[in-house]
Amino acid sequence: VQVVKLKVQGGYSPDLIQVVSGVPVRLEFDRQETGDCSSRLVMPDFKVNELLPAWETTSIEFTPEATGDFGFACGMNMMRGRMQVLDRELETVGAPAASG
Repeated sequence: VQVVKLKVQGGYSPDLIQVVSGVPVRLEFDRQETGDCSSRLVMPDFKVNELLPAWETTSIEFTPEATGDFGFACGMNMMRGRMQVLDRELETVGAPAASG
């Protein structure tokens, strides 16, 4: 499982994350505020529409199958982030090729 921790406070930090396709992902959103804007997370490409309680960490799990750039935002679409899903085969770019 690929675990990515994000802080939610006036935005998402980090606001750009990278994961590998075909491997389960757990995004842990640590919401450090009470404003209405950040109370919901929406990731339409992954059918995520999740409440993020204030002062708590909320885990969202899914397995990205397609590669590309996918947006996520608050329920008001004012705070935004981006997730890049990379091809698993390209994950080891720069590593020596396995022989045999």
